[in-house]
Amino acid sequence: MAEHRRPPASRRASRRQVRYSDDPEPERRPLLSSSVFDHATDAEPVFSCPHNPVSHLPVYTNIHRIRRDIVSIVEDYLSLDQLRDVRINVSVVRPLVDKLYDLDDISIVYCLLVNRAQFLNEQSHLNNRQNVHFTRATLCELIATRILRRFSEDNEGTEGLLVLSHILVAGFEPFQNAPEHIRKEARATGAWNKTLPALEVAILTESKLFLSSTSCQKV
Repeated sequence: MAEHRRPPASRRASRRQVRYSDDPEPERRPLLSSSVFDHATDAEPVFSCPHNPVSHLPVYTNIHRIRRDIVSIVEDYLSLDQLRDVRINVSVVRPLVDKLYDLDDISIVYCLLVNRAQFLNEQSHLNNRQNVHFTRATLCELIATRILRRFSEDNEGTEGLLVLSHILVAGFEPFQNAPEHIRKEARATGAWNKTLPALEVAILTESKLFLSSTSCQKV
């Protein structure tokens, strides 16, 4: 057998020179060629974020619709136990749950909790905790809990869990799809316009009934 011989040192050195001479600074070499970033010939954009599936929902309209309904119905102080009474449930709670659930809008839970936050803010300026604003806030939480349960009952399995997750963690903001002049006025006055999920609003408003519900705990 012919003896395997290593190439001379000079040849090995020349190979190393050829290997590195074409790329003296590999750290500065782009990982992708410039043609990758050329969008002129592409049928679709290379970099595209997925469309927000909840951006079309009328959050601003829903918030004010719910507030009008709650204000028109609740004019006296009632405790949570009184709101759960059979007569109140049949005459007040269930009709509101049916009306809002029939909208088939996953932002309704968020809108109810935002109204709860607003009613609690209004009652915080009063010395008497047992006032009509507190009752309105409690009713918003109760309805939100019932609607979330309806969504859970009507959507089973993993698909149902995904629906509940969207309801609780999808980001909404209170002026979503508001008229442009309203949005401009809100920006000019520095109105609170932060995007939050319903779950975070529930935590901030200490909505223990909602957070401890089976549907919420499932997520």
